[in-house]
Amino acid sequence: MKRTCNHYCRCCISGGHELSKSTGNAGARVACGIIGLQG
Repeated sequence: MKRTCNHYCRCCISGGHELSKSTGNAGARVACGIIGLQG
């Protein structure tokens, strides 16, 4: 069985920065992006 799960990092759209919802600006974060799991 093959499963794929892609999760958009919530901090990119709810980082508290005024541009976070339009540009993905999350402010001062170590990392933000897409996490892919395949197994």
